[in-house]
Amino acid sequence: MPTQDLTDHDILITLVESTKNNHTTVMDKISDVKADVMDLKSTVNLKFADHEIRIKELEKLRDELQPHTLVETLKKNDKWINDFKLTWKVTLGIASGIATVIGFLLATIVQVLKLFGH
Repeated sequence: MPTQDLTDHDILITLVESTKNNHTTVMDKISDVKADVMDLKSTVNLKFADHEIRIKELEKLRDELQPHTLVETLKKNDKWINDFKLTWKVTLGIASGIATVIGFLLATIVQVLKLFGH
């Protein structure tokens, strides 16, 4: 039985050594994962900081431009432009009508003067 005990002892020693090696490997991998997580954390923190800066700049721009007032102003300008277009068309129509009447009257006066020999 002493050889059996020695063999069991050798197996246990081999098992302990193997476990130590596996433990070291696992701990190294955990250390690598921990480093990767720290890198990700710092990257995410930088991105959050960048987004916060951009959001603050956008909010500042929004406050300066006051989009709700700007939209109202744009609507008023659009209405004014449409009204001006309509007014211009009406004015051109009236001017064309007056020019036609004046042209007709002048042509008629010239024809009447021709009839009387002047």
